[in-house]
Amino acid sequence: MAANPTTAEILANLAEITSEADQVGSITGRLRDDADTFTQRLADSLPGIAPAFVGLVLLHAADIYGMCATWDNKQPISDEAFVAVWMLGEAGRRLYCGGESPEG
Repeated sequence: MAANPTTAEILANLAEITSEADQVGSITGRLRDDADTFTQRLADSLPGIAPAFVGLVLLHAADIYGMCATWDNKQPISDEAFVAVWMLGEAGRRLYCGGESPEG
């Protein structure tokens, strides 16, 4: 049984996935705008819960969903599952890191 990845490992994987997806145009401007809206609405709907905690949960949920969507990396991920994993991960990153960009 493999060990669960750390949050830092998940953030690094998300950055790599985002970079690769940017190179082939998988993440459109509209999808990025949707991530802004999704992140803000989620944060607004959970008053009293620390955004960093919500982000941490989303990051790990995205990682686990990605593993399930690919049958433990044994098959390609569908476009729909990719968008779901990316959206959960990106919203999680923004909340966990306080909205900071990956570079800073």
